[in-house]
Formats: sequence, structure tokens, C-alpha cells
Amino acid sequence: MRFAAVFLLAGAMAAQTPSDEKRAALGKALAVTYSRSVNIIRDSKLQRYVDELARRLSPGEWHIAVIREEKGGPTHEPTAYPAGYLFVPASLIVNSQNEAEFAAMLAHAMAHSLDRSAGPVFFDGESAVPRSFLPRQRQSEIDADARAVQILAAAKFPPYALLDYLSRTPSFAPQRLQALEDAVHSAPPVAPTPSSPEFERLRTELIPLARPATPRRAPSLQRP
Repeated sequence: MRFAAVFLLAGAMAAQTPSDEKRAALGKALAVTYSRSVNIIRDSKLQRYVDELARRLSPGEWHIAVIREEKGGPTHEPTAYPAGYLFVPASLIVNSQNEAEFAAMLAHAMAHSLDRSAGPVFFDGESAVPRSFLPRQRQSEIDADARAVQILAAAKFPPYALLDYLSRTPSFAPQRLQALEDAVHSAPPVAPTPSSPEFERLRTELIPLARPATPRRAPSLQRP
């Protein structure tokens, strides 16, 4: 997966993890700069929906914008900055085959934003990663998947939704797939629920702004 882009070299890899105050200031500064390069979809119903879904997944202060641009590579992953700043491509909503899949990818992005171990390096979901950072990036993805699975289960979304979505991604890394399958198997089971009418309506309305959906592929796990 293409995943990362903003490297904050303010202290090199050995720098201490920023304090909450510094992370909040850093996240806001990065988000303000990033927002100037994208077109945010200004729709009150869409904004209310993503805000409410975010609070269901993880209580706290989230700053979420849905954007027209495709910035998340083949998974349409949100751009995540520290302290709850997320930029969600409209294509993610369109390419999610149900509400649980969208919630799963949103939870994955939240996990990145909440990750304090990232130190001075934060990923924005768009550019290529220098080779020296690849091992750290791969582990960051695995860790975010595991945390997202727990977030989903706690919010009463089926944890396998993340696996269903990511397994349709071309060239999905086998190591990450195995780790994700293990995380899903160890999570509390949650019965599947239908997508909300609001999700289906918004998904339909966003189709003209997004790329075509990725091909369907059978999930890796048997569902209940």
C-alpha cells in the first residue's frame, strides 16, 4: 500500500514522543496546511453523519472533513494527523460496500491519529515512503489494524469488516493480511447489522465525486 508522506525531522528517529499539547498544535498546523490543498465537501448532513460515526467509534474530539480529492492510494484511506485531524476521501465512502466497511477504515485512520509511538513521523496517506522507513511503516499499519478491530468491536460493528474491505486491495501484503486475520479471530464476535439509510443515501450522492468502486472479492473469513 502507498501510505505516507509528511516526515517531521525535528528530532530524528530518537526524538521523544511529543506531549499532548505539542501533538495537538502539530496536528492542527498540519491540518490547516493540508486543507489549503484540497476541496472540502461542505454538506451539513454529510458532516453530521461522519461526526456522529466518529463519536460512536471513539469518544473524544475529532476534526473530520470529507474531500473530493483521491489521496489515499488504492485503499482510499483517510489522511490522518495527530490529535484527531482526519481527511476522508469521498471515494472511501463510495468504495465501502456497507457502513461497517466505512466505519472500519475510519477506525483504522483514527488508530493512526491516536498512535503516540509515531514520534516525529506522521503519515498522511498519499506519498511514497523512503526505503529506510518501510519497516516502521509496515508495523504501523499492522498496529493500526489491530487497534481498529478493537474499536469496531467496542462500537458493535463486525471486526471482519476491515478485513473484507482491505482484502479487495490489489497486492495486499500477506504479512499484514495474516496479522489482521489473527486480530479479527481474537476479537469479540459481533453480529452483522444492515447499513443505515443515511449511509446508503450519502454513498449514492457521492458517487459522481469518487472513483469507480474496486472489484468485489470474497472475504477471507467465514462470517456468522
